[in-house]
Amino acid sequence: MSHPPFQLLLIEQDPIFLLGLSSLCQQSTDLQVVGQTTDGTRALEILSTLANPADPSAIAPPPADRPVDVVLLDLELGRTEPDGVTSFTLMAELGQRYPGVSLLLLGRSPNPNPTETAYPRNVKGYCPKGIAGAELIQAIGTVASGETYWGRGGNIRVSTGQSRGISRPGGLIGLILKDLGLSGLRQIDAEIRQVDQYVQGDRLSDFDRLFWQGRRRELLTARWMVNKLLAPSVSEPPPPQSANPTDRRFQVNSPGQPNRIQASPERPNRPRKSRNLASLVPASAPELLSPTGSELSPIHNPRPLLEAIAEKIDTPLANLTDTVLEIDILNLDKRQELLYTILHQFEEILAQLRYAQVQATELPSKRDRIIRDLWEMSVTAYFGKYYSINLGLANSSPSVLGEFDLVPFLLEEIEIVQGALLNKIPLVLDLLAYLLHQIPLVIENVIYSPEDPKSIAHASALLENLIIQVANAIIQPLLNRVADVEEIKLNFLDKHWLSTREIERFRNDLSWKYRRQNLWLEPKAIFESRHWLYILDDGGIKKTQIYSPRRQELVQLKGLRLGVTLLLETRDAISPRIKAILLSLGNSGRYLLIQLGKGLGLIGRGILQGIGSSFQESRFSRNREEQNR
Repeated sequence: MSHPPFQLLLIEQDPIFLLGLSSLCQQSTDLQVVGQTTDGTRALEILSTLANPADPSAIAPPPADRPVDVVLLDLELGRTEPDGVTSFTLMAELGQRYPGVSLLLLGRSPNPNPTETAYPRNVKGYCPKGIAGAELIQAIGTVASGETYWGRGGNIRVSTGQSRGISRPGGLIGLILKDLGLSGLRQIDAEIRQVDQYVQGDRLSDFDRLFWQGRRRELLTARWMVNKLLAPSVSEPPPPQSANPTDRRFQVNSPGQPNRIQASPERPNRPRKSRNLASLVPASAPELLSPTGSELSPIHNPRPLLEAIAEKIDTPLANLTDTVLEIDILNLDKRQELLYTILHQFEEILAQLRYAQVQATELPSKRDRIIRDLWEMSVTAYFGKYYSINLGLANSSPSVLGEFDLVPFLLEEIEIVQGALLNKIPLVLDLLAYLLHQIPLVIENVIYSPEDPKSIAHASALLENLIIQVANAIIQPLLNRVADVEEIKLNFLDKHWLSTREIERFRNDLSWKYRRQNLWLEPKAIFESRHWLYILDDGGIKKTQIYSPRRQELVQLKGLRLGVTLLLETRDAISPRIKAILLSLGNSGRYLLIQLGKGLGLIGRGILQGIGSSFQESRFSRNREEQNR
């Protein structure tokens, strides 16, 4: 080694990712990790200590403006904490205090500049978090050597002063193209639903089934291409406008972002829900991070599973099922934001359960409370704890007229929501036991190891269903109580559902859906020992069925629900016999028709032969008479 190792400071808000990053850097003899933290304030303290060592005579102190060579900075730092130091604030602070330190940014987006904002001069490169380890080591060495590394990205702008965002092309033409694209997506989704319904029929020939499956693939390809053409870049908050580099506030709504709730002047802006899953593992829980192993299994570290689901959420989320969902009334941005919020809160609950060392035997008694906490935390995080709306005269109840906090108003519905929706979410205990304690999953009566791909896929389906069902449960009280408030309409609902008539139609569709589900579909699923799950697939929400023993639920059925199972059992008992009788009658009738047809054919043939012989004889007689003359 011709030079001393480059000294690194790692700043990453995800402690699990930080652990792996530190282990990776320590494997290289050219790199030395001198500090690591999940907090921006703590990072400044570490740099101050390195720049001013307690015993400067013991070692050669580093230059005051360059206590380390490279700082690896998480671009999503402080995004989930309203009072936290953001990455942009930290960039500006490091640029002023330590101009000789090079910054290498880490983020989830493959685009090195997803915000299209100017980076400070001390930012020398960017790497996506999914980059290969060897490439990341090479990028760190490149930046430490004074060069820049932007991967495959381009158009990177470095700030020379006050940064200004790049204006995006748009205007009237952009709006028209966007509306045309969304209209096309709705038409494609409608075609896909029709094809799905047609393919599910039992009377299709093999050729027809292959044809319609090919047609479905063409539609999915067309929708993917439209999504790629219309997909906006990942939104990130711009740098703070405050002249004070230690100001921890940041702007919430970027220019051009529609349908974001704007805070009133007397109320601070709510931070936008981050689409990057920032772990909320308590800093005082070191036992959650294994100090001996840098490679965490997918079960100890559910992050890969959560990240995979987060990627699925970043799609149009079209409803590809044959039933209406509560979240269908939301616009796309709010729908995605809601699912991201629930996924994030579920990750926090997992961290809290690990920290409390909840055993697998304790999960059944805590199951309802866990789901309830997930719902309440998601409601609070999604709408904002102090978000207020003005009902005006929209609600007939005089006790809620005027301005009031929305979250406590919605939380009053917890008992109804929990009994009608949350308690009916299936296999939550199996999912928690799998993620927390590596308990194998039973799929189709076969036990699979936690690392098996089938187990991971099954757990993903259970988690996706949990997120979608909780999202529906969050929107249900909103629909029941304040859906007709103009502020809610403009900030949350899709433009198709803005009129009061369309909202009432949507409510009626939901009402009929739950009546049909309660009286017919759910008893049928119980009798057939299966669960229907909502999953994220092909850029939308689909339904799939899985086998699960439900004998205890079957015994508890009463009234009309029990009558449905008896009706199905009666049909199963009679239907094969009736089919056999009809088949026998059909075979007998076919035999009689065949035999009768043969008999009629012989009779007709004899008649024709007789007519032909008579004709020949009469003709022969006339010829003889003519010859005798």
